[in-house]
Amino acid sequence: MDFLEYHALAALDAPNETSQELPEPSSTLNLSSFPTSGTEEDAFKLPDLIGGTSSNNNSNNNNNNNNINNKDEENRNLYDKMTHYANLSMKKLNIDDARVPTIPTIPTREASSSQFVEPTRAKLSLPDNLNNRNKPTDATDVVLSKKLSKVLNDYSLSNYQSRSQLRKSLQSLERNRDKLNIDEKRLINPGYLGILERKSLRSDLENELLKDHLTVLEEFRPIVRRINRWSNSVNNIKETGQQLVEETEADQSNEDDSVTDRVNQLRADAKSLELKKQLLIALRDQFTLNQLEDDIIANGEVDLEFFKIVDKALQIKERATYLLALPSSRAGSSLISQTNQTLSFVNKKVFNHLVDFLHNYESNSQLLGERSFDPDDKNFILFQKSLIYLSNDLEHFNEFLKRVTSVRSKSVLDEFLSQFDFNPKDSKPILLSAQDPLRYIGDVLANIHSSIANEADFVKSLFKFQLDDSAITVPQFNKEYLQGLDEKLLNETVQSLANSCRIRVEQIVNFEEDPVVNLEIARLLNLYQLMFERKGIRRNSALISNLHKLECSARGKIPEYYVKFLKELASLPVEPSDDLLPPDWLSEYIGKIVDLFEVYQQANTEESHKVIDLAFLQKVVENPIKDILIKRIQTAFPLAKKNETSRFSSLTMQINCFDLIKTRFQPFTTTVFAQDDQVSSIFQMIENRLNSLVSQLLELQQKLLFENTGMGLYYNLFNMIFPVTSVQDELDYDMYLSLCENPLMDLSTIEKNVHEKLNTYIPQALTDVQENMLFKLASPTIADYICETCFSTLSLFYVTFRKVLMHLYPEQKESVQRFLNFSEQEFNTLVGIDQGNSE
Repeated sequence: MDFLEYHALAALDAPNETSQELPEPSSTLNLSSFPTSGTEEDAFKLPDLIGGTSSNNNSNNNNNNNNINNKDEENRNLYDKMTHYANLSMKKLNIDDARVPTIPTIPTREASSSQFVEPTRAKLSLPDNLNNRNKPTDATDVVLSKKLSKVLNDYSLSNYQSRSQLRKSLQSLERNRDKLNIDEKRLINPGYLGILERKSLRSDLENELLKDHLTVLEEFRPIVRRINRWSNSVNNIKETGQQLVEETEADQSNEDDSVTDRVNQLRADAKSLELKKQLLIALRDQFTLNQLEDDIIANGEVDLEFFKIVDKALQIKERATYLLALPSSRAGSSLISQTNQTLSFVNKKVFNHLVDFLHNYESNSQLLGERSFDPDDKNFILFQKSLIYLSNDLEHFNEFLKRVTSVRSKSVLDEFLSQFDFNPKDSKPILLSAQDPLRYIGDVLANIHSSIANEADFVKSLFKFQLDDSAITVPQFNKEYLQGLDEKLLNETVQSLANSCRIRVEQIVNFEEDPVVNLEIARLLNLYQLMFERKGIRRNSALISNLHKLECSARGKIPEYYVKFLKELASLPVEPSDDLLPPDWLSEYIGKIVDLFEVYQQANTEESHKVIDLAFLQKVVENPIKDILIKRIQTAFPLAKKNETSRFSSLTMQINCFDLIKTRFQPFTTTVFAQDDQVSSIFQMIENRLNSLVSQLLELQQKLLFENTGMGLYYNLFNMIFPVTSVQDELDYDMYLSLCENPLMDLSTIEKNVHEKLNTYIPQALTDVQENMLFKLASPTIADYICETCFSTLSLFYVTFRKVLMHLYPEQKESVQRFLNFSEQEFNTLVGIDQGNSE
């Protein structure tokens, strides 16, 4: 360990004023801390640095007294030298012993230790002249403090290693403070005593280090002794070997080379024979099976070891083709023939193994139920490996697939037919119910779907190959036979259910006439077609083809029901009811259509479009209205064109029928009649026809109303000159001045034609129209509309007619008021018109 000395610090550069480094605070190394007074007779006594520092240390070191005494004896001479050196240093500094004050003693390590009092800065008083004389010494002390701070805090690259070593040394000293019995106060003393203490510590550490080195060397001493003891023997062996080599080389130069050549020739022949032997053994292993392998193929079980031997036989067959290229192909042909016989036997054995496996599975399934295999099952892996190998022989491979199909088809068909056998001990069978044929079809299709699902699980568990699986390697040329094998077997297996399913569903579809039930059946058949396809059944399979045909048959019977219903109307009598309500057949017919539309709204839109489309609506809705309904009403009222009463009844009945049709079809305007513009035009036709009939009835009612009041002729005459509804003020009355020349406009003639009828009919007009004429309209809305419109028109004309006459005959206003004796308010009150509405 290195310690800081005054000489080392003095060798460093003095701090520069421009330096950016700041020294750490440290104790000042005061070199003038001792006074110069006193006598030289009082000898300077150096503190005992060898012993302990307190009585506690003495009690802790009682067990090591012998070691400490030996150390004291070794260092006693050093202690005397240090004391003498300290006295000389104090003399050179001219310290007066007389001026040194009395200093209290420092506690010693042991009672017998020498007493020494260390002077400190606090207790030393120096004379003024000495302080003035030692000013350079104080400057040196400051420089030493700065140097020490710079040494401990300098991290430049040039001295980083030495500073790091110094710090590590101080840290090591700190950790071993208790073991070395260090007195910290003395060790860090900035005076000469501290320097002596540190040198003493350095000497102790060096002694300990030398002792450790001697200990290590002592451990190597036995090893060195053994090496020295064996070195002579090794040298003798080495010399003897070298001598033998030299003698052998000398003898070989004198011998004849014939013996050596003979030996070399024999060695070459032996090596050639050995090579031929190895070559023949390799050919035997490559082109033949050993006895054990032949026995395993002939008598062994089919397992993984068996297939390893089979793979070897296949490789032998492939290698034998190379022998055909030799000048004589006899060996290759013979080997290929023999290998083909072996592989043919292997194919039959593998085929029988797969058949046995299938029968064992069937028997276990009957006892334990259907089950699937774990992909890591050894039997499952062996089965798939056997099937992959058998795919090399298409004859046996196809025969095995036929076996699987026939066995599974029979099992699935028997299970399906057993559901229709009535056996009270077993579960409930599937029975045909006349009240709920849809449920019967659903049970049949659900049972088939369950059988397909179970069969799909079985087939996928055995015949679905993961072509990218590393556990089982599938040859590239066999993938086309194995890929999709599970779906192929599934479709061939469920093929047996096609006819049985068709027979049981067809007997319902053929005899069912209700269009709603037929639509539900078509939806159900379409649904199960999708479900079967998701389970892997192909669209072109017999099962799905039969279901599709039955679905089309059920759809075709829907419009047939309505056509048949309309044909039966020809036998019904055409007699209108007294209340002019829609006929019963129309209500029943529209009700059946509405029931079908309600089911349509609950179904899938794309699926239902196939049933209820434009052709269906034209056939069921549009054509019957145009060709049957209107013609039957016209037949019921043959005098409608001539007789106004008959025409009024005909219009009323038509309005009631079309209002019924519109009301029942109104909820389906956003669904059934919203498919496209052509479909929506059918409902629009119904609305337009109804509005046209209401307009015709309104015109007829107005005509009858004006005729009953006697103002019908004048109403037509006024409208021919200028529309009454266009009259706004008195200036418009002048438009009718030309009427004065008409003899019908004579007041006496008007009075004769209008006065009596008007006064007779107006008081009862409202009751007559509401209770007699419009009473048979089924829609109160339409009746109110016609009534209000007619009386509003009558009121408007009466008021205008009265004012125009007063305007044309101003001198005869009283005469006009006499035969048109109702004021505007009185007239409106009699006909039931609100004053605000009339305005």
